[in-house]
Amino acid sequence: MRAELKRLHYPDMDIESFWPDDPECFHFLMQAMIGPEGTDTEESFDFEVSTPKWLLQHRASQCFMFGHHMILAFDYDLKVIEARVRSLCSRTTGETWEQIASKLSQFGRWEFEDYRP
Repeated sequence: MRAELKRLHYPDMDIESFWPDDPECFHFLMQAMIGPEGTDTEESFDFEVSTPKWLLQHRASQCFMFGHHMILAFDYDLKVIEARVRSLCSRTTGETWEQIASKLSQFGRWEFEDYRP
């Protein structure tokens, strides 16, 4: 079984009209809807997309930051970011969807990551 990127969603911005004032300094939430290849099923994996310059400007006087569920981009190029997420999905395999989702959750916050029945 293999993961497949179904679509991307940007809940905090209109992706069709957004362009950062500085293409080397931006931050936004990207939700990747991913599911088993060849199915209509999808689940959300959240990524904070940031540039190093944005992180430096927003670190508040702290000498370190924790980073998890982040994509570090050096330029504003959504086609490259989408291609990398699509590539991550196509390389992620497992016997079950839960195995695949667990692997993907190392990169993006899976909506069921901490779920306990």
